[in-house]
Amino acid sequence: MMLLQDADDRSWSGPKGPLRSITDLAERSGVAYSAVHKTVSALRARGWLSHSGDLHIIAPRELLEAWLTTITLDPPPRAPVRGLLGSLRQPGASPETIAKALEASMGEDTLVRWALSGWSAVEALKLDHVVGNKVASITTALSLEQALDRWSLQVVDPKDATLWVTPLGNERSTFGGSVAAQAGVPTVDALQAALDVSTDANRGREQAWHIFETLIPELRA
Repeated sequence: MMLLQDADDRSWSGPKGPLRSITDLAERSGVAYSAVHKTVSALRARGWLSHSGDLHIIAPRELLEAWLTTITLDPPPRAPVRGLLGSLRQPGASPETIAKALEASMGEDTLVRWALSGWSAVEALKLDHVVGNKVASITTALSLEQALDRWSLQVVDPKDATLWVTPLGNERSTFGGSVAAQAGVPTVDALQAALDVSTDANRGREQAWHIFETLIPELRA
């Protein structure tokens, strides 16, 4: 809403006009005051808000470009997961082995804290498929508690991690035909499936149908 204050009627039909305060923005947007206050404070700390009384975005194009590259206002360094893991994608790759690969790629001094994530986390937890409207409903052969104990892992808040391991930007969607054959077995990239589902709640049902109706019959055959 702060970005759309000056938009024309064809681009934005919602509330417009100067936003006088955080309370004003919270009431117009229907978002909790605490959430709006946190967002405004972060924008102000980075110099994205004007120094006048109104909540007015400075250099909106630069702000949008920043949002395109990260989901936080203070992004940690990132590295492509496939480029780092490579041959480490076999079952049983330990966090220590993965950490050494990360250190070799990023430099030892770069890593203060790191998190096991992406495909390596999917492999460690042995996630099989997604069901329903979101990725939270999954079948596992190994519980999170067992995985944490087996590899001496600990849950970390992503915003506190120094390095985020993320997928490469050119990964194809599962719906675009990205179903690989591992040892002759059709395999869906679990993280890519999660990304597919996250773009639209209905994709949870589509993804489940795709796996149950397409992949499982192929496995049985």
